[in-house]
Amino acid sequence: MLSDKNTGLKIILIYLLKLFAFWMLLFFAMRCCFLALNFKDLSEIPNSQILLSFWKGLRMDVSSACYLLMLPLVFVCIGTVNNQSRKFFIVAKWVNYFLIVFYLVISFAGMGLYANWGTKINSKALSFIIYPQEMAGIIFDVYNFLYFGILLAFLALIVFLYNHFIRISSISSQGVFRSLIFFLVFTGLLFVGERGGFQKYPLNKSSCFYSKYPVLNFAALNDFWNFSALLTSPQIKKNPYNFFDKPTAEKTIAELFAVKKDSTENVLTKSRPNIVLIVLESFSADAIACLGGEKGIAPFFDSLAKDGLLFTDAYATGFRTDQGIVALLSGFPAQPRTSIIKNFEKFDKLPNLLKTMGMNGYRTSFYYGGDLNYANTKTYLQMAGTDILVGKNDIPHTRSTDWGVYDEDVFSYHLNDLKGMQQPFFSVMLSLTNHEYFVADVEKVYPEKNENDLFHNTAHYTDKCLYNYIQQAKKTKWYSNTLFIITADHAHKHPLERAYNEPARHHIPLLFYGAVLKDEYQGKKFSKTTSHVDIAPTILSQLKIKNKEFSWGKNALNKYAQGFAFYTFDDGFGFVTDSSELVYDHNLKSVVRNNSKIEGSNPEKSLKQGKSFLQLLFQKYIEL
Repeated sequence: MLSDKNTGLKIILIYLLKLFAFWMLLFFAMRCCFLALNFKDLSEIPNSQILLSFWKGLRMDVSSACYLLMLPLVFVCIGTVNNQSRKFFIVAKWVNYFLIVFYLVISFAGMGLYANWGTKINSKALSFIIYPQEMAGIIFDVYNFLYFGILLAFLALIVFLYNHFIRISSISSQGVFRSLIFFLVFTGLLFVGERGGFQKYPLNKSSCFYSKYPVLNFAALNDFWNFSALLTSPQIKKNPYNFFDKPTAEKTIAELFAVKKDSTENVLTKSRPNIVLIVLESFSADAIACLGGEKGIAPFFDSLAKDGLLFTDAYATGFRTDQGIVALLSGFPAQPRTSIIKNFEKFDKLPNLLKTMGMNGYRTSFYYGGDLNYANTKTYLQMAGTDILVGKNDIPHTRSTDWGVYDEDVFSYHLNDLKGMQQPFFSVMLSLTNHEYFVADVEKVYPEKNENDLFHNTAHYTDKCLYNYIQQAKKTKWYSNTLFIITADHAHKHPLERAYNEPARHHIPLLFYGAVLKDEYQGKKFSKTTSHVDIAPTILSQLKIKNKEFSWGKNALNKYAQGFAFYTFDDGFGFVTDSSELVYDHNLKSVVRNNSKIEGSNPEKSLKQGKSFLQLLFQKYIEL
């Protein structure tokens, strides 16, 4: 009998070890898939560095496998207490089926997300779960049926291999005492594996981030561990970016924003002109020739720039629309790890350009061809007291994408609405057609072979809609008293396949245009580094309206203001000045990019400024 019991425990031990090996091999296979999918990013990386991703990810794989063994361990141990082991072994098998499906779904989602965001699933991505269409656009680069077909085929293969190699039959009762001892010993071993060893602090994300190449860091990052950490992480109440004591950080930022005197260049002929803020979806500077981008994608913007005031070095503070809206209208920069517009108790405490303009006699409006309820946008705008809100259901149209109304209909509706608008007015229009997956039925200027070509076509389409809109606006009575500000909500990796954290990935257009521009500023270029958050204080300075509450931005038309732009990504920041570019990855705790534009730049100073900016920004986010 003792021999039978020893054999029973041995069978269970072998089963658990096989299950552990199964998960480790599956993690290995998915890491290979991730690297294969991103083979273009590996072309200039030494093979030794690529192979190191498997070693760096090993501890996190072990940790994840140990977590995944916990539920099966519980059920098989319960089954050993009596003679009902077969039933509990079946339950354990179905638990494993569920965990396999769960893991493959989040792993495939992570690969799709990385292709667009340059990061795997994070808190921002989780916040989009309540918006299925947006999630689809984020995750999938190809048609849904094909993507899910690949997932199902892979799932079937994995389940087949599981059934073939991991089998366990019923065993005789091992008794409560023996089963309990086995459970406690094995649980102790799993606990050590889960925390990553015997070191003082448990395993964390930084343990697998080792390279200056982001693709290798995310290859090493285990999808199950990453997702579980996100689900179990409490709401952020402590600033993870405390680099300096508070007085030091505040002094650094005070020096950054310090100006000798107010020397604003007044570029307008009217003191209270109408202002139309046109925000182009996913419009990268890389798609605009006059900003150093590819020729032919946005030729009409190039022609408009010849008669406008062009800011050549403007940057988005984030990489999603919800971040861009808050940065543009509230002057509040994008944050890593979270998005303030998702927090009802926070965004209502921010200033808002729509509210400020309304308090100064302007009729305010916001036009968007999509769903205004997305990401709390409607509530955010309503709390600012916006007079007119127009979404996709308000705009007559004959066709639409999954995201909303085609730009031509939105531009046309907006133009018609402004005819009867009380002046002066401040109106915001957000375009939509140039949105992932870029599958709108538009003129095929470029061969439709891949997502990059699709981006070329939809960007070209939006550019043409913008030009036609301006030409029609010139025929209206209100045009002579109107300033058009044309920018983007964020840039995109297309058309030049930029890495998610590099400055060029965040480079956007910013153009002041219209008859109210003084002659000497028509066709002029400003090279001072600026960003989303500078637009509100710059506009208000031109109108001589107080703008101190927009404290995270600067008046870009004050020649004494320092030129800089701050942007964030998944867990780090970029800091661009007139003389340098610097990118800091907080997972690596190091600078991963440091380019000097001119001789004599000071990278240590830029790093301190960027860290101080992020520290105080995130602290402000927590305190709101």
